[in-house]
Amino acid sequence: MPSAIQRLKALSAVTARNPDNAKDFHSRPAESCGLQLDRPLFLEMTFIDLGGNELVKVGTSDILDKKKKDVSKKSNTYCKAEDYFPELKKLKPGEIYVSEVIGPYVGSPIIGPYTKATAEKKGIPFEPEKAGYAGKENPVGKKFQGLVRWATPVVRDSNIIGYVTLALNHTHIMEFSDHIVPTAERYSAMSDASTGNYAFIWDYKNRNISHPRDYFITGYDPQTGLPAIPWLAEEMYEDFLKSGKNIAEWEESTPVLKDQSLKKKPAPELTDAGLLGLDCRYLNFAPQCDGWDNLTKDGGSGSFVILWSGLWKLTTAAAIPYHTGRYSGPRGFGFVTIGANVHEFHKTAIETGRKISTMASDFQQALEKHNEEA
Repeated sequence: MPSAIQRLKALSAVTARNPDNAKDFHSRPAESCGLQLDRPLFLEMTFIDLGGNELVKVGTSDILDKKKKDVSKKSNTYCKAEDYFPELKKLKPGEIYVSEVIGPYVGSPIIGPYTKATAEKKGIPFEPEKAGYAGKENPVGKKFQGLVRWATPVVRDSNIIGYVTLALNHTHIMEFSDHIVPTAERYSAMSDASTGNYAFIWDYKNRNISHPRDYFITGYDPQTGLPAIPWLAEEMYEDFLKSGKNIAEWEESTPVLKDQSLKKKPAPELTDAGLLGLDCRYLNFAPQCDGWDNLTKDGGSGSFVILWSGLWKLTTAAAIPYHTGRYSGPRGFGFVTIGANVHEFHKTAIETGRKISTMASDFQQALEKHNEEA
């Protein structure tokens, strides 16, 4: 039975109405997967006085506490990780503050399809609902629930009397990339990273903020307000343990994108613990991180091919041109990357090549038979 996307493509197909245009006439339907879901753009709106007290608070979700709080104290903010109030006091009338992506990290003890067989093989209980959401690989998992906070001063009689904030539902950022497929299928109603064909987004610091596997999105420990320990290469994890620092302190003092190589391996302790957040600065077993940084650091775009997870992948990267506040650098908000299984990407050409080879082989055999008969 055809899917909703296939039916949409069939309805949107355009054929040549003029016979003179019919040769090699190809069409492409409008950019839509045909699926829509209404959801509030913002999780909450607040008005904060000059002391950091929330005087007005309107919410649209249970993700955020609806009680008014003193947000000058970091411990009263989402995940205990938001530090926006000191930055608000630096704003002039008309200026805008934009936060980083903030949300509690959701890990997973299993990478890939979360099945009873994989859980049994790893010797853990089969509890996919407790692991991070991963599209078709784990449709019942916990979704990453984040926000990006905007804020600006409220002015009366030329004086700043407080600040208004809007907390963007991070899901809307993920919707830009989660359903894109870089093949003829074009869209997937439910993301599927197992194909190797998907898109994902990184912030201006090279941290993953959108991925079909939610456990790859970097986040925070809501108990401490510190970043969750990201997926580190073995030697970097050893360095972190020896430092005696917390993860935030260690990140500030550690070189980024250092000697990244496919020869390096992830720390098994972190893999087993399900701490898989992708922070490209310290993901030293993934040299594509250095490639993406290289392509987008000045606001550009490009592509290259790399062997990853046993597949040759065509990977592209392009900077996201949003230049406000902390995102004023050449890279802007960050960059989007799209990975495609090279074999799948060139499937049509490969099949054509195979047919040509078969035709050539058949012709050679016929020619040899003709020669023998002659």
